[in-house]
Amino acid sequence: MNTVVLYTSHYGATERYARALAAALGAPCFALGEEDVQAVHRAGRIVYGGGLYAGGVAGLCRAKKYFPGKDVFLFTVGLAQTQQQAVRDEIERQVQRGLGPRQSLAPGRLFCLRGAFCFEKLGLVHKTMMRMMRRMLLKKGGGMTQDDRALLAAFRTPVDFVDVSALAPLVKACGVPYREAGK
Repeated sequence: MNTVVLYTSHYGATERYARALAAALGAPCFALGEEDVQAVHRAGRIVYGGGLYAGGVAGLCRAKKYFPGKDVFLFTVGLAQTQQQAVRDEIERQVQRGLGPRQSLAPGRLFCLRGAFCFEKLGLVHKTMMRMMRRMLLKKGGGMTQDDRALLAAFRTPVDFVDVSALAPLVKACGVPYREAGK
């Protein structure tokens, strides 16, 4: 099936995944807003990737216009450890909120990946939001989760959890054997 990979990336982690995924699928890859509209309309399958920001998936509200009639897969990129069911449930709620009441994602079509965080690289709006989040986390005191503590530590020391081998289940779901670039 003719596939296209679309993504929205503010700081690079989602773009890294999208480009690796496109290479594995043999598909064109476009940043949302720079896409080849004809290629997107010709594609039978769209794989969309967006970072998780303030309760939503970056760019999803703009990307969903391409989804009707397509075989759609979605990957999100964030800092949380997504093997925890409560985290996955929240991401699924964010995705559904972004898709709206008239669209939904078929089961097995959402893939959650870990990204990167460097406070110093954030833009003004994201720095402000993250400072507010930091204050909220500090108020939790001893009630913080492991993810909460890791996020607080990342304010001082950048973290990078990007692991392109984590794309293997998504590539397989698209019907392509997974091979890491260069192998």
